[in-house]
Amino acid sequence: MPTPAEPPEPGTASGDRVTLRAKLSLVILTVFYMLFFLDKQIFSLLANMLGESLDFGDTQLGILQGFAYSIPYSLNVLFVGWLVDRYSRRGVLFGGVLLWSMAAAASGLATSFTTMAFARAGVGFGEAALIPAALPLLAAIFPRDKVSGAIGLFYAGANVGGFLANLVGGMLIDTLVAAGDIRVPILGLIAPWQATFLVTGLPGVALAFLAWGLAEPKVARVARTLKQATETTLTEGRQTMAGYFRDHWFFFVTYTLATSTMSLSAYTLFAWSAPYFGRTYGWSNTVIGAATALGMVVSMAGNPLWGVVADRLRRKGHLDGVYRVFIPLVVLGVPFTAIGYLVQIPAVTIVFYLLSHLSLAAFGANMSALQLAAPAHLRGRLTGIKLVVAGVIGLGAGPVSAGFFAEHVFKSRDALGPSIVASVTMASIVAAALMIWGRKAYARAVLAQEPIRP
Repeated sequence: MPTPAEPPEPGTASGDRVTLRAKLSLVILTVFYMLFFLDKQIFSLLANMLGESLDFGDTQLGILQGFAYSIPYSLNVLFVGWLVDRYSRRGVLFGGVLLWSMAAAASGLATSFTTMAFARAGVGFGEAALIPAALPLLAAIFPRDKVSGAIGLFYAGANVGGFLANLVGGMLIDTLVAAGDIRVPILGLIAPWQATFLVTGLPGVALAFLAWGLAEPKVARVARTLKQATETTLTEGRQTMAGYFRDHWFFFVTYTLATSTMSLSAYTLFAWSAPYFGRTYGWSNTVIGAATALGMVVSMAGNPLWGVVADRLRRKGHLDGVYRVFIPLVVLGVPFTAIGYLVQIPAVTIVFYLLSHLSLAAFGANMSALQLAAPAHLRGRLTGIKLVVAGVIGLGAGPVSAGFFAEHVFKSRDALGPSIVASVTMASIVAAALMIWGRKAYARAVLAQEPIRP
């Protein structure tokens, strides 16, 4: 017999008004995600320059954007998930933003593959704090029928960060290259790529203090909610991790693997589009930055758009609304990517590059699925587990896969196009199949968490 859903945290019942504090919190979290993505994406713009300056091969560049980042990210994300279910999300976010910003700036001080790997590891370890804290917080302070839209807006913050990294970063890099080496007090003479890391990383140290302005449901309030729920049900399905996995393991496994392979597609595009444009068309950093910034604008629009569509489907009674939106998008992303990266005509490349971002890189609202299908007191830990898998498959293997294909399968630095297409196609097919397979299980998991109406 299904167990009743636990009473919702304040602000999560369908139809509740969105408070000003909730809106402000969304803005702050979006700013953090802008920084998160800025510090990740700037590396992609500098990839060709780093390869020449520090003699890194494509596989090494892929590792620095992938496993060097994702392994410490994955190691920390489970601990963060445990923390945010029990302690202050504000403190966790403050510490995370502060750490990753300092590590991002420290990337500019690296002199070898090893020291750069340590710096990128620090970025990954710190950035592990954002998603496990932000998604449960948004699910707690927004009404259930507005959660997908709110999380879509939050993920648009990543696209704003990517936009700034690509457009402003491209111009910044060209300006610094034109200026040549720069003499900085204490550090001495630094190269343009080093100055770029310092300029883009250090602002986050100050912005980390915004974390103390976030709304946050009190842990004690959640504890009281759990006690009330325990007294009204005879089973453990909504009270323990073991009970949740007993009831909804199939949803969780298929969802986690699907979103992880979607991440692989997205991070392949994020990591290798800029190097592809430079090698294929010989564009300057400013032109590459403008082109990739357009992709971020499209993703920026797509993330809240698909979230609103998913919310509307849910209000019409489709509990699997999130899946109904993203299954066709993932399928369409395959031909879009193939045309964009194989047909070497600049106008065609840009048009289909933008379409691939609309379908594959604007999947932020899909992250709301777990928040709608999990009880409030388990969201942080479940999100953490999901992010461990996504860290290995998406953040780790995504950047490495295309570089590996180019260097070891196609054996050419000029084969990035086929390498990107191979990575995206395999990952997208797997993601679509998993979502189709797990769609009904997802709907059942969402239904189990619906508030009980009198």
